[in-house]
Amino acid sequence: MVDEMQDTSTARAALVRALLKTPGTYLYAVGDDWQSINRFAGSDLSVMTRFDDWFGAGSTIRLDRTFRSRSPSATSPAGS
Repeated sequence: MVDEMQDTSTARAALVRALLKTPGTYLYAVGDDWQSINRFAGSDLSVMTRFDDWFGAGSTIRLDRTFRSRSPSATSPAGS
């Protein structure tokens, strides 16, 4: 499992690709291209945006809705 895929460097992606050569291994990656913040540390957003080029065809599940925070009207008590 790779969390924060958007902040993966090409060196780390190469390591993950090498690990996938072991039979019976699978990759589950999670990332948000809008939250890529570690370019100064060597991250390369194209590892995530060109995932299929790096790791082969895979399934993509897009989460188009956030549950982190709600609008102020949804959190304020009724009548205030």
